[in-house]
Amino acid sequence: MQVTWLETDIFTAGLGFLMLSVRYSGLTNILSLLVLLISLFMVWSLLFGTEAMVKVK
Repeated sequence: MQVTWLETDIFTAGLGFLMLSVRYSGLTNILSLLVLLISLFMVWSLLFGTEAMVKVK
C-alpha cells in the first residue's frame, strides 16, 4: 500500500511540475517535447518488436 501511495504522490508531483512548466515556459514547447518523446518511444518499441520477432524466428 505504501509503495502505491508513494507512486501516486510522485505522479501528482510530476503533474504539478508539468503544469507549472506549461504556465511559465509556454504550451507549444511542452507539446513539442511530448510529441518528440512519444515518437521516440514508438520508434523504440517498433525496433525492439522487430528485433524480438527476428530472435523468435
